[in-house]
Amino acid sequence: PEEYLFLSPIVLPSFLRLISTNTSMILHGTGSHSVYISFLKALRYVNVAAEPNLHTRVITFGFEEGHLTGTTVTTLILFSGTNDFPPNISPENFNTRFVEESNQIAIVTSNVRIIDRDSIPVSYVELLVEIVNIFDIGGDLISLMPGFTLPDDIEMVVISDVKLMFSGNASLDSYEQVLLGLRYSYLYPEFVNLATRLVIISISDDPSNTGFFTVTAEIELVAVNDQHPSLLALFSVELEEDEGIGNLLLRIPFDDDDTNSVSTPNFSL
Repeated sequence: PEEYLFLSPIVLPSFLRLISTNTSMILHGTGSHSVYISFLKALRYVNVAAEPNLHTRVITFGFEEGHLTGTTVTTLILFSGTNDFPPNISPENFNTRFVEESNQIAIVTSNVRIIDRDSIPVSYVELLVEIVNIFDIGGDLISLMPGFTLPDDIEMVVISDVKLMFSGNASLDSYEQVLLGLRYSYLYPEFVNLATRLVIISISDDPSNTGFFTVTAEIELVAVNDQHPSLLALFSVELEEDEGIGNLLLRIPFDDDDTNSVSTPNFSL
């Protein structure tokens, strides 16, 4: 059990008997009032839950003497929660693919959830989204999908094309909708670099105290063969009469605008 009653070190007289469970204690015998008062002073309540329920606990005390029942009294234990954990995003890793010249793609999947481990309600939240490995300045872009309406109590700050910050006093459900509205796109017709993009998503409800909870989203870039090769030079070749054409080897330099192209071009001569 994570909450229970116990006695601080105390020596009970042999003529008293204690029957106890985690949430109750019964002391009976023929001792004087001072013995029972010492028992009450040694009584302790313990709660070891990382995030206890904040409902008030009520402890009642009843007294009986022979056939007489005394007045029942109560002690209230009030709880005050602390904000010591940032909200959690699950799952903690997302993976998606962006095909060259595609439209925008979602950064997170539809099963994304934001859960707060603290027992006190969330008020202010900060959400940071950033691509941390940039190779093509001006090519990568993080944005919200067209037509997305940002809640009135969430403010968006565009720090750069690849870094956005959202903050405000909105619910965690509202921030889930923001995550679902995030989009990745690539602005150049051809990838300059095919390295998988790593997006870091961080959230906190008290950055100075609890820090940030961070998850990652990996975006694999997939190139397509949509550019024809082009010759880099023209050649004029003179052949002598009766020279064997089979002895002539032509090396024609060419270029292909496709990123990381591995196809073999076909030439017509």
